[in-house]
Amino acid sequence: MEKIPDHIVIARLISKQLTGNITAEEMIQLEAWKQQHPEHEALWEKLTDSYYLHERVQRRRNSDREAAYDQLMKRVNKPRRSYLRYAAIALPLLVAGALCGYLLNRKTKVNVTPSATHTHMEMAKRQLATPKGKGAQLILPDGTKVWLGAASVLNYPGRFTEDVRQVSLSGEAYFEVSQDATHPFIVITGRSVIQVLGTAFNIKAYKGQRYERTTLVSGAVKVATGKDAGRLLKPGQQAVVTASSSSIMVQPADADAALAWKNGLFLFKSAPLNEILDELSRWYDVEIVSERKTEMAIHFTGRMARPEQVDDMLQFLETTGKVHFIRQGKVLRVFPGRRPN
Repeated sequence: MEKIPDHIVIARLISKQLTGNITAEEMIQLEAWKQQHPEHEALWEKLTDSYYLHERVQRRRNSDREAAYDQLMKRVNKPRRSYLRYAAIALPLLVAGALCGYLLNRKTKVNVTPSATHTHMEMAKRQLATPKGKGAQLILPDGTKVWLGAASVLNYPGRFTEDVRQVSLSGEAYFEVSQDATHPFIVITGRSVIQVLGTAFNIKAYKGQRYERTTLVSGAVKVATGKDAGRLLKPGQQAVVTASSSSIMVQPADADAALAWKNGLFLFKSAPLNEILDELSRWYDVEIVSERKTEMAIHFTGRMARPEQVDDMLQFLETTGKVHFIRQGKVLRVFPGRRPN
């Protein structure tokens, strides 16, 4: 059997995602393609934009399909055209064509318009973004409860589609997923795709950090990346995805430490200084400046309720004698050793 060209496969996947018919496995395949190249991600963003898609679908409805396809072939068959350039030209027409076919085959009136109205295709996207220093709680349309950490962003639809419940996360969040075995719940981060049926779990996936961590409290989740087809977690396990290789390592989880932020705590168990300072930066909106080659790999162990003011936390860290701090407004300078007398 002749292999279907990649651009047609991807066009079909994007169309299925937009119409709510994509499966979890297909979502993982689409995410792997997006992560292959920055231009793939940019192209996907363009193709799923409601205004752009509305214009393309209307144009496709009003044109002769054969003539449009012939025009496409003339454009993409020029010599020395790169794959990415080919995809940039081909996918908009292919996706628009697939969407029109879907709408015509359903024989239902669906308005593909750039508005916040809930249509069958559910173009409306919503976002909850927390600033530094503050978390938030949210109940999604399916009843799933979300606790969002500081400096985090959750994107979700106003209404979930027919086959999958998909959200995307940058930052940290704890989920208590409403059970629905026929509609998998999927969380997309910068490096991973986490698939669940009904469970409680925590994801820590801040941009720029070396690791993404998914900690399972109850139920079951599957964590996949563009380079790893997926690992199934059991309660009490944690999946760690590295930035350098996108490989997945499964290890025993420390649920108390992973969920401390949700419970209003700072809980460090041999935590390196750089990770602790990252937490302080997010929860107290301060800029960290390391002075005189402060050793960031030194470790701390301790537990305390998260104070309202960062100064209380700094005093706690200074009692170890390993570091001291000078705060100037929102700038926090870190020095090695005890504070000089």
